[in-house]
Amino acid sequence: MRAVLTILLTIISTSGVWAQNTLDKKNQISRQPITLSPNAMLSYYSGRGNLKMTLYYAMMVGDSSRNSGNMAEAERKYNEASLITVKITEKGGSFRNILLESIIDPYERLGKLYLQTNNLRKAEMYFEKAREEKDKHLVKHSVYRVSPYVGLGQVYFKKGDLPKAMYYFEEAQNLLNAATTSFYDFGIQERDIVSGLYEIAMAKGDYKSAYKYLKRSASGGKYSGSDQIPGIFQKEADFYLRTGDYEKSRHYLEKAKLYSRGIAYSVVSYKIGRTEALLKWARGDWSGANKSFALLSNSYKKNVSKNFASMTENERELFAKAFKEDFDLFNSYVVQNLNREHSDQLPAELYDNQLFGKALLLNQINKIKNEIAKSGNTELQNKVARWEKEKTTLTNLYFAKSRDQAAIERTELTIEELETDINQNSRLLQAIQNDIHWQDVKQGLKDGEAAVEIVRVRKFELEGARKYAFGDSVMYVVLFIDHHSTGPRCFVIKNGNSLEDRYLHYYHNSILARQKDTISYDQFWLPLKKYLSSYKRLFISSDGVYNQINLNTLYNSAAGRYLLDETDIVLVTNTKDIVSPTRPIVSKRAIFFGRPEYKLLASGNVSKNEHVSRSIESESLENLKEQKFDDLPQTEVEIAAIGKVLEQHQWQFQSNTGSQATEGKLKSAINPTVLHIATHGFFLQSDLPGSNSMIRSGIILSGINNAESSEEDGVLTALESTSLHLDSTDLVVLSACETGLGEIKNGEGVYGLQRGFIVAGARHLLMSLWKVDDLATRLLMEEFYKAWLSTGDLHGAFKGAQRSLRKNYPDPYDWGAFVLFGN
Repeated sequence: MRAVLTILLTIISTSGVWAQNTLDKKNQISRQPITLSPNAMLSYYSGRGNLKMTLYYAMMVGDSSRNSGNMAEAERKYNEASLITVKITEKGGSFRNILLESIIDPYERLGKLYLQTNNLRKAEMYFEKAREEKDKHLVKHSVYRVSPYVGLGQVYFKKGDLPKAMYYFEEAQNLLNAATTSFYDFGIQERDIVSGLYEIAMAKGDYKSAYKYLKRSASGGKYSGSDQIPGIFQKEADFYLRTGDYEKSRHYLEKAKLYSRGIAYSVVSYKIGRTEALLKWARGDWSGANKSFALLSNSYKKNVSKNFASMTENERELFAKAFKEDFDLFNSYVVQNLNREHSDQLPAELYDNQLFGKALLLNQINKIKNEIAKSGNTELQNKVARWEKEKTTLTNLYFAKSRDQAAIERTELTIEELETDINQNSRLLQAIQNDIHWQDVKQGLKDGEAAVEIVRVRKFELEGARKYAFGDSVMYVVLFIDHHSTGPRCFVIKNGNSLEDRYLHYYHNSILARQKDTISYDQFWLPLKKYLSSYKRLFISSDGVYNQINLNTLYNSAAGRYLLDETDIVLVTNTKDIVSPTRPIVSKRAIFFGRPEYKLLASGNVSKNEHVSRSIESESLENLKEQKFDDLPQTEVEIAAIGKVLEQHQWQFQSNTGSQATEGKLKSAINPTVLHIATHGFFLQSDLPGSNSMIRSGIILSGINNAESSEEDGVLTALESTSLHLDSTDLVVLSACETGLGEIKNGEGVYGLQRGFIVAGARHLLMSLWKVDDLATRLLMEEFYKAWLSTGDLHGAFKGAQRSLRKNYPDPYDWGAFVLFGN
């Protein structure tokens, strides 16, 4: 009976027409008005307290939103439906007459939504919830128990855990084989299972098994408006592409395109676009490949414009990963085909993609927070406060002596949910506009200036053992424009692997050993100099290995001078910063933190050693707090000296040293023009794989060695720094060791303090790439502030300070540790 009702409801609801009959007390029939709008039907049934029909139409509205690409609205409706699911299942009793197979569906819909946006943790959580509820409530041989296992198989495939993915697909197959449900098309589940097995076989390079699964998945099936059938055609097109039968690949690709109309925001639609671009590339259809790659990247950009504004920082990062490989594919295509016919526009498209990609993951959460603070919305204000508190809780969990991974995952999920609420309920929420192009950057340049984008490129192989996959070869493409450019010019540095391995190690070893480096200039800079030597000033946005060196420290042995003395280099996170609106200094207010009292009981003895390092010894999170931190007397001298200079220029100056240099005080600083922090810094590389890179980077403040527990533990991590109030701050100085380090995510930048303070709103960042000497750093900072406050030229003042320090500290180790970002 349940199956019959399912079919009936599907027929009626699909047509969009439903008439609700109700009996009054006299058994007279009253017919409600007919409507075609699922939203109206949702409102109708919700107003009458009909949970079952409210659930059904909430899912319909969610489906419609997902199909149109509005993931935020789909998520809201699926969450509403899941709350109704809880209410219905909590009532207990007999479920035979309430279409139980639909009651649990919101969990699966959420799982599929998060799978589509690459949020695998949430996808797994909801598929597990659906599996648990269906195993609990459905009969043993119900076909509706199969789909959560398929979802979990898809999750683990995307995680790269092929054995576990295989386990879930095989379990799904076993359940399907034993199912006895009537009036159900078993082929729907069968095709999903076999498609998953096909993907696993292809990932293993087992083309024989893949072909067998492909033929099974392609047998039978009716097009129902979903992406299953076009997905199967896409797999066939991809299979024949990889096996060299281009004509069959084209045939199935056309079928996939035909059946995918109307599902432009499905993962399948992107796979179709990728396969089409690859096929045209493989066949030598350069004009067609150019168009296909352009269409693919534009479809991603439209998706981002619709969805990124409502996403959390973590969700954006995960979502970006879902399409980053296709952007990398395009980059590889460009580099390998620069001299082909019809390639004139490729550098421009690559440049625009770089502007787009680097700007994606910098959340505007602080603008939203400021708006909420002024709004008087107590509920949202409380959520913001809790969101910030949970970040501190997460830091404490990571730094705990005994790590509770389950608690970490719960806290990360809570942070995400709170940030989602904050984003979606803010009046500032709007579609992200990514309309900056290379022409706009060009207009921001003066004569003698050039904007330079360095892009790390992995080579995509069309032949050989790694056919149709990224190989191990790495190249760097350098794109540049000036005020007179008719388009970006570019050139390729082919020895990327050597730069990232042999020559990076040589550079670092030479710096640390204080030995003259006669090689790095020729390797890292000479290829660029050939094209860029005529410019007086270069705005450089780095990628890959170029984020790990200070270009100014490269020594030109032929001329006997450093690059610092040859070219005026301004480092920017993205060359679109050149055209960012000027933010004038509206107040002269500086807040300084330095010489923290690491144990807030008694100051203890002051170190007399002037040459201590502003770094740490422990290289693990769980042992970080237990080590002894060297006192840094020069940081207090540094702050006092800079304070005098500031006062001479009529600046307000607040100093926080000793017991006052606390994490709590730093977090309460509101938009100082200058924020200067002089203490120990750290970036831990040897922690557990997969741990949050924004936790492994931070600075040390007062109270870290206290035995008693405290909510503010004396460690400000990069993650916590994203919550600082710096939306109007012009300069942040991190006068500590390794504050410019972090996890290098190619195409996105450095995940560490650099990213944290940019997200918090800082316009300029001064930070270090290696361990720094306490005294030398103090002298550098004093010279820098004197010159800056006298001339107003931030970049010129910093370069002058480096040259001045070099007179007494000639090694780049001392004068070249710091880099200045921003424009």
